[in-house]
Amino acid sequence: MAAAAELFDEHGFHGTSLQEVAEAAGISKAAIYHHFRTKDEILVEILRTLMNRVLNRQQDRHREDDRPALEMLRGMIGDLMEVVEQHPAHLRVVLEQVRHLPADLQDELAEGRRRFQTEIRDILEIGTVKGEFTVEDDPSLVAAAILGACWAYFWHPPQNSFHAQNLADVVTRLVLQGLRPRT
Repeated sequence: MAAAAELFDEHGFHGTSLQEVAEAAGISKAAIYHHFRTKDEILVEILRTLMNRVLNRQQDRHREDDRPALEMLRGMIGDLMEVVEQHPAHLRVVLEQVRHLPADLQDELAEGRRRFQTEIRDILEIGTVKGEFTVEDDPSLVAAAILGACWAYFWHPPQNSFHAQNLADVVTRLVLQGLRPRT
């Protein structure tokens, strides 16, 4: 998948053959077909892997009932920024090439995006109940805005001196200035 993501990023999804992926990965084309029927499936698996990494960490945070919502929000933002920092080619490929997938696979990926948005919305609602946040707008809309801010590769060049945690801190502070309870 790493070889495919790099090639898809460099040459485009349609500009890369499975044979090129096999050569870059140091395996046979038949070995790829043993795991994936199509390039589309490789692209979907790249996204599944990234999404599951973040969502699994978030589920671990939810298991701790007394964890402050602020900590859960900062953790999720940090995890999303880490994906941006550690897997920029994977993320670019997924976000830019997903439109080339068949409708059923696009639906699956849309469900994944809804899961991210739901996780953030749930944190906002938990924080509101606990008195940590004040969310005056639709929590789903606020969650979508936060999620959009997390795709830093669009607006933050990777060669800059900031790292994922620095970006997570900036986004978290920005979000919280609008979520703090008014006194």
